[in-house]
Amino acid sequence: MPDTQPAPDRPFDEHALHEDFRQYHQLTGMQSWAIVSEPEQQQLTQQANLLTDRWRAAPSPWKDHWDHLITAAQRWEQNPETTQLMLDSIAADYERTGSTDLATPIQVRNLLLAGELAEARRTDLGLFNDPGAPDHVDFVYGYLTSYRSTGSTTTWRSLPSWSTARRWLIDQAAATPPETGVDITITGPDPLSGAAARPLMTGTGLTARELGDQLRHLDQLLGTAAIPVDPHAQSWLDDLRYEVLCDAYRDTLTEHANPWAVGRRFEHYLRADDLYTDIVDYADRAGLPHSEGLDPGEERHDTVEYRLADIRNDIRHNDIDWDTAPRTSTWLDEALDQAQHRLDDLTRGGLTLTYPDPAQTGHVTEIGFDDNQWYIQHAHTSADGRTLLYDTPPTPYSSCEELLDSTAAFVAASDPSPTPDASIPESIVSELRTFDSELTSLHRDLATVRELHDAIRVGSPYTMHRHQPSIEHTPTQLRTGTAISRDANRITLHTPDSEKPTPPAQPAKEPRTKRLQPPKPGGRPHRRGL
Repeated sequence: MPDTQPAPDRPFDEHALHEDFRQYHQLTGMQSWAIVSEPEQQQLTQQANLLTDRWRAAPSPWKDHWDHLITAAQRWEQNPETTQLMLDSIAADYERTGSTDLATPIQVRNLLLAGELAEARRTDLGLFNDPGAPDHVDFVYGYLTSYRSTGSTTTWRSLPSWSTARRWLIDQAAATPPETGVDITITGPDPLSGAAARPLMTGTGLTARELGDQLRHLDQLLGTAAIPVDPHAQSWLDDLRYEVLCDAYRDTLTEHANPWAVGRRFEHYLRADDLYTDIVDYADRAGLPHSEGLDPGEERHDTVEYRLADIRNDIRHNDIDWDTAPRTSTWLDEALDQAQHRLDDLTRGGLTLTYPDPAQTGHVTEIGFDDNQWYIQHAHTSADGRTLLYDTPPTPYSSCEELLDSTAAFVAASDPSPTPDASIPESIVSELRTFDSELTSLHRDLATVRELHDAIRVGSPYTMHRHQPSIEHTPTQLRTGTAISRDANRITLHTPDSEKPTPPAQPAKEPRTKRLQPPKPGGRPHRRGL
């Protein structure tokens, strides 16, 4: 064990402060988890005390800075959520004004360093004590994935990214009878060592069909579905998509290297690995050239791998200082925001349907969803034939089924032998149920992304549940803030020549027309112009 006694003539400055604290943090960590003998424990304690004594005897303000580092590290270890919120508040100030009154510049840098060290230590190594772990796995990559169907042994694979691990599970599920029970796990890598050490996803008691449906839909929600390849695409289109993906890879690595990424770095790590494998996969499927050096005797190398390695080297040697613009959100936050936005759009637009009462000329019923509730309202036309007079204010219902059941019960109570025309027309019921199904699906999507978001952020596995219904609806193109779905997926062969190689703009979707609110009930009839 090397001697870490600091040189007596070392200066007291910020560089020395942070260097010694890194060493101190490593020593105290080894005291907590390393399997060492009693003499080695004493040596660890002695070395840590030497560093502590040096800085507590330092002239002002360095003693205070050392104490602040100790306190910040304890906060990150004991209450990471509150400490993360404090850092996010400081980062938000810097985003708005370029400065903050919440801490001095060196205190901010101390908080970032303490968070970085705590984040590096927060790794679950329980996998290697799991009796169900394989006897031997080739740890070429860090995403260790298991699949077991009822009556079969567990199959293990070590894969290069989270998205490829999910796709491998989809392939395994497709090769299994649909109603067979399956169990799965995905364990992600420790960003420092690369060894599989961080649980990402588990699923127990699912059927093979449920597993495939949920994983495919999860790819849509996260924007990680494989980028389609048009076999008739022109070369400029393939090259453009490739460049967009490479730019996204560079941006993600830059965010990962940003000192402000404390508490979010693992999320950038996941995205970078996904992009890396997506780039290689897309280049293979699109038939992009992988080799250079065609002259005899000239060394050949993979141009795609070389390009990605060059991006990594650029980021590694780029001096990204702590005052680089902070970002308090990641692609995972953006996926959550997009799921919320899709739900808000549908809720805000609502649904308004009107149908006539065949038993009473001039009488109509308005039914639908508005202000986050289902409703029904009865009205009739005035003598001028142009104004709609509401007989009642909207009657609210908490669900579509409650609305339909209450309406059917009302018809039965008012007319013991109602004609078929007295109930809600089938076409109206169908539209109500379709809207309800879409609304339920978006609520489920938001809950899924939020659960995944929270699990990844706190370092616990996302659990796939058996009770979740299979995704039956036709998948739509989900636009998220991720580079893949935002840029590469929208580049098509229909791009005008004048815009090449710029991707074409997406046509704006017309918003749903929101119904006008009827006046509040009072002593006079409610009126609306037809």
